[in-house]
Amino acid sequence: AHSDAALVGAPMAAQHDWKAGQLVSFVEGLTVTVAGTFVSADKSYDAGVLTHKSYLSRLQRDEGKSTYLVVALNDPGMVSSVSQAIDTELANFPKPTKTQSERASRERELQDFLEIRRMLGLMVAAAVLVSIFGAANSVSMSVRERLREVGILRSLGLNKGQILSILMGESVAISIVGGAVGIGLSALLL
Repeated sequence: AHSDAALVGAPMAAQHDWKAGQLVSFVEGLTVTVAGTFVSADKSYDAGVLTHKSYLSRLQRDEGKSTYLVVALNDPGMVSSVSQAIDTELANFPKPTKTQSERASRERELQDFLEIRRMLGLMVAAAVLVSIFGAANSVSMSVRERLREVGILRSLGLNKGQILSILMGESVAISIVGGAVGIGLSALLL
């Protein structure tokens, strides 16, 4: 086998019409020879390219460094002992490994995603809360600034409820127009 040989996920090879023996360039300096294709059992690696670690290390001038290892086991009951053996073997390296099952890795990724989603939800809630207080402050300032108008409306015979309805209706109308403009601008930007 050539040091630059690589296995390519079958869907990726089909998408780009890559054949065995063909030279494929990915980024500057990274050219591999397609040795064959593979299909992963759960489709998670189908868009991947598997090549020799030593070849990739030489290209990146980073020999001996791996960031991700995939180990396939025939016996799922051996996951714990094999994980422990890998971590023990690499414990004295500058950056020790943290070996885990694919399921645990996926669960950690899902937890990270859920945490990001929760944080975004909190930020949206805080933004809405600040907006509500800002709007309430604007309305109360508007009412205080229009004290003379309220006095004139009272002298014309309108009761407090009617005046409140007029002021609230005006606020709602301004909010609807502002929201429509905001939605229109965001639709144009997106």
